Amino acid sequence: MYKYYKLYRFIFPVFLLLFPLYINAQPYERIVDTTKEWSIISFIYNSYYIRFQGDTIIESKLYYGIYTSTDSLKQEWNLIGYAREDTTGKVFFRDTIQNEGLVYDMGLNPGDTIYEYFNALRPFFIYHFPFVVDTIRFKQFAGKNRKFIYLYGNNQGYVEWIEGIGSLDPTLIEAGTGLSGVTGPHLRLLCFSQYNSLLYMDPHFTKCYYHYIPDAIHLRTKEVSITLFPNPVTDISVLKMNNHSASGCFIEIFSQIGTKIRSLTLSRSGSLKIFAHDFLPGIYIYRVRTENNTLIYVGKFVIANK
Repeated sequence: MYKYYKLYRFIFPVFLLLFPLYINAQPYERIVDTTKEWSIISFIYNSYYIRFQGDTIIESKLYYGIYTSTDSLKQEWNLIGYAREDTTGKVFFRDTIQNEGLVYDMGLNPGDTIYEYFNALRPFFIYHFPFVVDTIRFKQFAGKNRKFIYLYGNNQGYVEWIEGIGSLDPTLIEAGTGLSGVTGPHLRLLCFSQYNSLLYMDPHFTKCYYHYIPDAIHLRTKEVSITLFPNPVTDISVLKMNNHSASGCFIEIFSQIGTKIRSLTLSRSGSLKIFAHDFLPGIYIYRVRTENNTLIYVGKFVIANK
């Protein structure tokens, strides 16, 4: 009997040591998976869907098409690029030309460093400074126990990666274009599904699709009048707040898909100059907020082709 007791005293501590590893050593779930679908919500409450579909060989590597749809019926899809994922958990996005970059690496361990973080779908954001893996946790999320990787960039805030999903903020195809705590939740994961079964919905919303009505961008409070002239912006345009105190007010400027471009403070007179050379051609949305962060106006302007 004493012999079995000694054996128990040896085996039980080993079991306690190895049990957490057994729990966490679950099969790795791929992000690039044609059975999955993501719905993304932007700050102006329009949404779009993302999925991977089809496969193709490019430079001897297997890729899947990255498609997006703003169609509520999900009948019309647009190819925006390609994705591949290797057996170690590295995910690469490639544009429709030839640029490619690393956007996820789910095989990282605490203390590991990424020295280049580049999303070829959003080439105007390239991070060459290092990101260090701060912590790794396993949490119940979207129907299973998933691996969460938390990375920290020097003076850039945290990035959160989720096994099999990508991230909540920035979202799947925006990975590498904004960091949590820096750009804020302007694009977030609204819903995540697999095999047409809903596994996650943002608790602040009640459905997976919101239609953006262009005219709604002009809705504003009656107390605020703002002009921006000329619009489209060809060189220099002036934004002017006409009947509201500009003290402490600031403007946030976003791309059409909700990526925050910059934040600017209004002068005491309530005016601000918009320079065409500061932006790429396209449509931009701006929000005016007071010193206490109250949203008082939403508008848009166009940067003309140069």
